[in-house]
Amino acid sequence: MTDGDFKERYETLCGLPRAEIAARVREWFPEGIRVHWWWGMVERATARVHPLRGLPLEERADGLALGAAFVTVVRGDDEASRVRAGRWALRFADLAARPGQEDVTVPEELTPDGAVRLALDSLPWPPEGALREKTRWDAEAEEDGTHTPGEAVPPRSPTAYTELPWTLANLEPVLPHLTDPGLKARAETWLHLRPLRRSPANAAVEKHDLRALRAALDAGADVEEAQFGIPLLVHAVDVESDGATQRRTPVHVDMTALLLARGADPTRRATEGPRMSAEELAELTGHWLATELFRAWRCIQPP
Repeated sequence: MTDGDFKERYETLCGLPRAEIAARVREWFPEGIRVHWWWGMVERATARVHPLRGLPLEERADGLALGAAFVTVVRGDDEASRVRAGRWALRFADLAARPGQEDVTVPEELTPDGAVRLALDSLPWPPEGALREKTRWDAEAEEDGTHTPGEAVPPRSPTAYTELPWTLANLEPVLPHLTDPGLKARAETWLHLRPLRRSPANAAVEKHDLRALRAALDAGADVEEAQFGIPLLVHAVDVESDGATQRRTPVHVDMTALLLARGADPTRRATEGPRMSAEELAELTGHWLATELFRAWRCIQPP
């Protein structure tokens, strides 16, 4: 589906009642919503909501209303889809709570308390259950062995556990805005589970902190690390592309360049999230600087 198709369908859904939005999407996808389409629509909605875009209040409110529909009634019913919806609710709540959004109408599900409650209620286990799931996941990853550069990575279906790190990452910035003490204590319990947090290298990429990424690599972080199925290089391309889109600034390639220089393989596909290689994701998102780097990388590879 092209960007024009996304835009047309986004505009079609804007302003419709929530039940009608769900019915329209079911007409378009009678066999079930495509994850990438769902993801693309909420990405478009968050871009409309972002205060730095300076869009009229009505357009921001439309983006929040559409986002609320997508995280409640327009999503899959499996555990992974519910957790994914919860973390996007947190993302919307973070944007809606920023300065400059005071006069924007925010659905209850996307207020800080509403989004945190939705996100935590979507998790299929208590905190100690998530730790047991991590132990199981790590054991399976160890059995799979190491990846050989250039080899295809067999696809794996997303799970609630692979979506969890993104929930925790989006939970933290919403925490100061909570008004329910019990809900805040519940959220803090999850945030204190350090084994479930991002690795230093992964956290550096997420924050677009080049110095921290270099320090993590210098300290021995694996350049081919794929925490929760997403290689660092794929994550870097995604963060650089998304940052440029959200801030409407020129795209940067500093993290991608550093990881490539340290030996990351741009052909290695993610087994979760976008399920693409860094090379494919750069092409798809229009990250032209990364694409140029990857083309140069190919030219120096042995036959």
